[in-house]
Amino acid sequence: IALEDTIRLEILPEIELSVAGDTLLCGVESTIITANTSANVQVDSIRWFQNGQLVDDDNDNNFELFATESNSEFYVVATTIQGCTDTVFFRPTLIGEEIAITASPKDTTVCRGEPVTLSATVAPALSTTTFNWFLLGEEANSLGQQDFIQVSPDSTSQYVIEAVGLCNTVYDTVTVNIIEDDFIIEITTSADTVCVGESATLTADIIPGSVSADIEWTQGGSVVSTGGSLTVTPSTPGSYTYVATGMNACGTAADSVTILVLDNLVVEALPDTTIELCAPVEEEVCFTAMAGGQPIIWLDSAGDTLGTGPELCVVPPLGTSEYIATADYVCGVTPDTVRVEVQDSFSVEVTASADTVCVGESATLTADIIPGSVSADIEWTQGGS
Repeated sequence: IALEDTIRLEILPEIELSVAGDTLLCGVESTIITANTSANVQVDSIRWFQNGQLVDDDNDNNFELFATESNSEFYVVATTIQGCTDTVFFRPTLIGEEIAITASPKDTTVCRGEPVTLSATVAPALSTTTFNWFLLGEEANSLGQQDFIQVSPDSTSQYVIEAVGLCNTVYDTVTVNIIEDDFIIEITTSADTVCVGESATLTADIIPGSVSADIEWTQGGSVVSTGGSLTVTPSTPGSYTYVATGMNACGTAADSVTILVLDNLVVEALPDTTIELCAPVEEEVCFTAMAGGQPIIWLDSAGDTLGTGPELCVVPPLGTSEYIATADYVCGVTPDTVRVEVQDSFSVEVTASADTVCVGESATLTADIIPGSVSADIEWTQGGS
């Protein structure tokens, strides 16, 4: 007996799944990823997974991918109505990234014409970044297309670095300050001639005033002070020269001034003893004075001027007279005085308390000078002794 049976084998259409749009461009918040299946199948479900977790089972073949999820691993599973499945794994590709830039040195100071290197650093460091240096306000005049340049400015300048990335363009600025080396020092004084014990203030001005420099004062080769001004009070007469030197990192300038210090003046008049004369005086009496070569002024005791010059001749009046020799001088003056006494003619009258006395008794004799305005020394003699 022969037996037969039949087995029906149905070959189901194969599902082919692919993913499109899994590329994110920088600056874009999200993109739509599409799951594509072969045209000859009927899809029953489409499920999306992120890092192994089901995140979408709405059977939608479109899935929104956000840029913040670009580091995740995804896969999509498509199932036909017959139960056939296909799975596609993918990791989104992020093209481009925003960059940040830092230029250095941010603010630097150099001498005029001194070379200085400026550099720029971008993060992240991408090979697609291009650079362009230019002076502030002169974008059209490129100074270089590398991440560094060397400049030697003649004046304070601001340099701009432009970095162009795939996603953004950024800028930074550096300032190169120039220390002025072209300046002078000019000294002014409150007085260029002073007396012993007096002060003079010296001021050193930097010209032009925009320049900054340190000031050092020297006298006789020794440093006596620093700063913009100096007050001096010499204790001995003489000539003193002070030098102010201005110094900065790029230049030096100096100026000097001489201060004359005068001693106080002492007048010496002759004769230095009182001149005594008897009236009447009919001829002039002369006196002399000197004061270190300074012109002599003669005054009377009331302060009235009698004459000028090294000699004074007068006919002195009756009595005591003073003739003061002084000088017109910038410092203190110690005057000197000549004294003259002119005595009037006089007589002496002697009176006695008794002109006859007994042995052992006393008599008082009195000598009167007439007139009484005259002053005279009295001497008594008896028998020539």
